[in-house]
Amino acid sequence: DSLQIYASQIVDTLEYSTRFKNIYATRAKHYLEQFTNEPITVKGAACVVRWREKSLSRSEITASLTNYVKSAFTEPVASIEVKTCPEVTVPGADYIISWSLPRQTRGLLNFSATVNHNGKPVEHFTVIAMLKTYAKVMLLKTAKRRDETVTLLDVSLINSDVTYSNNALTDTLSLKEIITSRYIPAGTMLTTRNMKKIPAVKRGADVRVLVQCGSVGLDTRAKAKQSGYIGEIIKCENPRSKQTFSAKITDTNTVAINLEE
Repeated sequence: DSLQIYASQIVDTLEYSTRFKNIYATRAKHYLEQFTNEPITVKGAACVVRWREKSLSRSEITASLTNYVKSAFTEPVASIEVKTCPEVTVPGADYIISWSLPRQTRGLLNFSATVNHNGKPVEHFTVIAMLKTYAKVMLLKTAKRRDETVTLLDVSLINSDVTYSNNALTDTLSLKEIITSRYIPAGTMLTTRNMKKIPAVKRGADVRVLVQCGSVGLDTRAKAKQSGYIGEIIKCENPRSKQTFSAKITDTNTVAINLEE
């Protein structure tokens, strides 16, 4: 009895990685025997296996990338624009596109993708896309000098492109804990570069000085000659003698001196 096997049935048993490859008689015999579980005699030199394939459209790749970004990125992305997209050929069915996370999460990025078929990678390609992020930022209504406080009444909130502004301040509650670090003109966006955390001690402030020598302690007052944060050492001035000394900031408007150190 003769057994007739159609080419489409043989191809369905082969891996996609064999596409466009010559399948010689001995290998065809092996594939046919696996398919039929019968001993096979193959006559002929070779055949060429060509899988049913299709080309991915730019819109399909963009949709796949968009879904990936929405699920993988922690911060919301306002828009995704694919800049360059190669021609990608995939199996006609049963394929999955997996994306790799880039180093950055905004701006012009390279996205690497792998096409998997039956659990095996069969194609790799790269897409360049622009990811834009928008957020509500704070703009100063009036100019501010250095070391001045800023309140909600001093700023305007606008929705702005912060794709390349990683240091933009967007949390209005943070205004309670920061002051200007330099002169800021009106209309300037508040950032971590022109604002700073309110120091525990401000220059010119009246500070409490705790002096410790063994078991003996002294509590007095002085004038801060420098601004600083807890743990830092600043210069202070004795209001009577006008002499300066160094002390470590331990709390808000509080410094300490240990004479044994």
